[in-house]
Amino acid sequence: MYRHSIEAQDGSRARPGGRMLKWRTLAVRSDLARGDVDPIPFFIQRAPGSIHPSDESPNGCEIAAFECGHPEPKASS
Repeated sequence: MYRHSIEAQDGSRARPGGRMLKWRTLAVRSDLARGDVDPIPFFIQRAPGSIHPSDESPNGCEIAAFECGHPEPKASS
């Protein structure tokens, strides 16, 4: 059985124009993480009044492909 815990954390950053973006993340921490790779997703909630960065980004981008992997595939199955 895998070990895990749930952690909530506040986050923020300043946009180049100085506008602050604020959010709260909820992550499930598990023993499946290896280095910088953690196969468990996290959830993000924007703070009231904090826009999503894509609302001010240039249009025309799209995701052409999405792939996931793990440095030790057998450890995550």
